[in-house]
Amino acid sequence: MTPRFFAALLLLGVAAALRLPQQQTFMLRRAALQQSAAAAAAAALLAAPAQALDKAEFAKAVADKREAERVAALPASRLKTLRDSLANDAPALLEAGDWGKLRNAIVAARKSTGALVAETKRDLRPLTKALDAQLYSLDEFAYSQEAVMPGMFSGYCAQGVVPRDEPGACKVRPTADLKAQSAKLKEAVATFDKLLAEVK
Repeated sequence: MTPRFFAALLLLGVAAALRLPQQQTFMLRRAALQQSAAAAAAAALLAAPAQALDKAEFAKAVADKREAERVAALPASRLKTLRDSLANDAPALLEAGDWGKLRNAIVAARKSTGALVAETKRDLRPLTKALDAQLYSLDEFAYSQEAVMPGMFSGYCAQGVVPRDEPGACKVRPTADLKAQSAKLKEAVATFDKLLAEVK
């Protein structure tokens, strides 16, 4: 007889006793207390497997979270996060001309890559130097585009504005070769992939 089956029988017995007519409920106080204790024991037996399961699931969730945090803190994982930011976010920022955010992504990669590679105890200086040079070139381009943003201080016209032929008029903003920069970005991501292959 399983604990759950036994508990069910106890609960059925208590329920049957509670349905007796009022004139037949002359049981002694001690018997009533015994029935209450039996009902509590039955409820505990029914709930125990669910509680044990909940504890097991909670322990597994805690263990999974700790393992995920451990993996995320590894140098290889943090390098991959930087690489994914360049591969997934930077192309759209370049196309949209969002030079500030693009520079932030590039600077974050340049600032952290060398230190993270050093944590792996691997001598990957040729790859880190190549990557840094590629990222520096992209950052330099983004900075140059910030300098020619339309506005009073730069002197360049806003998009669609035709400059007037008079002193003090705005100047036509130079056209940027985004295709060339997009190719450079892909080269930087490819170098990052080589770096990741070495630290895994």
